Amino acid sequence: MNRADSKAPAAALNALCCSTLQFGDHDRKATLQAITRLGFTRVDIWATGYLGTQDAVGKSFLARHLDPAHDSVGAIRRELADAGLTLDALSIYRCDVDAKLARVEYCAQVGAPMVIFCADRVPYETLVRSLEPVVARAEALGVRLAIENHIDRPIDTIAAMERLVRDLPSPVVGFTIAPPHLAANGEPAADAIRRLGPRVFGFYLWDLGKHYERAHAIEFGPGEEQVPGQGQLDFAPMIAALREVGYAGSLNIALHGMEGWPLERIVPQLAAAKRFGEALSFSASAANPPLVQGAV
Repeated sequence: MNRADSKAPAAALNALCCSTLQFGDHDRKATLQAITRLGFTRVDIWATGYLGTQDAVGKSFLARHLDPAHDSVGAIRRELADAGLTLDALSIYRCDVDAKLARVEYCAQVGAPMVIFCADRVPYETLVRSLEPVVARAEALGVRLAIENHIDRPIDTIAAMERLVRDLPSPVVGFTIAPPHLAANGEPAADAIRRLGPRVFGFYLWDLGKHYERAHAIEFGPGEEQVPGQGQLDFAPMIAALREVGYAGSLNIALHGMEGWPLERIVPQLAAAKRFGEALSFSASAANPPLVQGAV
């Protein structure tokens, strides 16, 4: 058994997904149209709750492109089909336990494999207790919980993620890796991927501003520099680690810094992110061509 001819076209290692986070000031129709026109086939729709009055970047709300209380499952399915998009995830930040439960139910009904959120800003033991009913519901419905590592929350480091899966060992509990938040703690995302292995359910293709320092905390730099390939992070080791652990999910382009931007400014930046992601994924695949049975 030999490797396939290295000159053969390489298949992309992972599909690309576009989050609606970047379109927080635009409605769902315009957002899905823009994502489709950019050539994406997968989308992460933000369905944030109503906790608090300010989000981490000082805005009055994070993106809310879906509300289970008002948007029917049938209507969302039709919109996605019309746009040619597959729903990779619902992002359900700023939700209390009841809101999380409602969104897990909705996720199962609409056919998405997982919900994404970060830990509440509460003591670790309180967090675990609050997640227990959510885990139970997710298990019953076959929905995965892809918890984002976040620097100002209880699940912020690799060790904290490992601790959570010890305390909540359900197979539906895992993580969405956010490289800037790990870098802010001085931890390489590739290390997190290798240590967590099959618990990596999602991956944010999200860069860190060129002049970011840890003292800047959650201010990750200008929006343009949070676009993958335009900041300071090296994604090649992360993609290599994802391949090593058998990650089959999408590379989700999800980042801050575009709040208040018009579509005319958002779209070119996401086009650049898509080109970078495609080159990164194809490069990783070409560097590791598949084995072919019976090749001479």
